Amino acid sequence: MMNLTMIEQLRRFDQLPLDESSAIAQEMSLMLGDVGITIMQAISQGMQDVDCIHYFTGIPRPCIAGRLSALESMSFIGKTALGYILQNHGIELLEAMA
Repeated sequence: MMNLTMIEQLRRFDQLPLDESSAIAQEMSLMLGDVGITIMQAISQGMQDVDCIHYFTGIPRPCIAGRLSALESMSFIGKTALGYILQNHGIELLEAMA
């Protein structure tokens, strides 16, 4: 695969064959780290705010707050009136990692 920027990879993520998607998922998981992935998994389990994510994962609140803004800026999660939810890219990433 060509050396693509992260944004280009995200744009192409849903159009890739499974083996190439898995490689990108591995790269993304390394970039997000265990904390980012754990937060996304907590959101997928219904934890929608910083406090719930903190109690569910044990990750300190300041770490969660900083990571949420990064995940939101990369379109992995979105914020609604009720709290955070996974966006399509976040769902696809967690599915590709499974």
